[in-house]
Amino acid sequence: MNEVRLRFSALSQEDFAVFMALAERIGDGDFPRYRQVAESLSARAEAVYQDYLRGHKLPDGRAVPLWLRGEGGGELAGMVTRREDAPLVWNIALDDERAAKVEDGCPAWDMKLGLSRYRKARISKDGTFYLIVPFRHGIPTSKNLGRPMPKAIYAQAKQLVHSRQLGAPATRVSATGFTVPKFAYRWNGKLELSLAQFDLATVKRYGGMYRMNRVSGNSVHTEYITFRVMSQKSPAGSWIRPAVPALNALKQAISQTWVNGRASLEEALSADLADIIRP
Repeated sequence: MNEVRLRFSALSQEDFAVFMALAERIGDGDFPRYRQVAESLSARAEAVYQDYLRGHKLPDGRAVPLWLRGEGGGELAGMVTRREDAPLVWNIALDDERAAKVEDGCPAWDMKLGLSRYRKARISKDGTFYLIVPFRHGIPTSKNLGRPMPKAIYAQAKQLVHSRQLGAPATRVSATGFTVPKFAYRWNGKLELSLAQFDLATVKRYGGMYRMNRVSGNSVHTEYITFRVMSQKSPAGSWIRPAVPALNALKQAISQTWVNGRASLEEALSADLADIIRP
């Protein structure tokens, strides 16, 4: 299942049947206030769902993991669609292989097993598939990049001379036959950490970090990135994605919107009915 799709209806199933029967006798166009509020609420449900996919906390305090959100932490949110399939019924959908993992959860899995299929995979001289994996690290004030780096690490990292990408990417054919971008960089300062300063876990996580300049339009911003190699020869217990529990992000977005908006719907319907029965 690659797609998550839920209906947002402005009425309960029973009330919706009664409303549609009434609308057929009177005319669907006689409920302008109700339609306007219902349309607004469906858009609100879509926006709340997109916020969850960007990493905003769900009502139960959990959040969608960064690796599922996609590039820049918001790729998945930009893929959400909404359309009215029937009067006062909107479909909010996300057609991507990660959609069901966000909604229904997924078990832990060994990422090394897929190396021979990954689009950007490389192959060594001895025939071993491997992948160079970038990890972007948030500064202490970051909110949407997972766990931010410690202040002591940031104090050293921000002193590094910037590295940068050189021009537009070229292309290369990956070991799995895909044409993918090929980037060239000018490398400068790299973060050197020692066990005399930090514990082993911190050294493994942040050692070798680069301070990168990224150009976006007319602006330049800084990213802190480490690169790690995942290989078919990596230790058996490494590169294991932990299980993801069912987050029910779309269901929660729709439920939250319905609860918060029901009073407005009832007011709009009462106003429309008053216009219809007014002598």
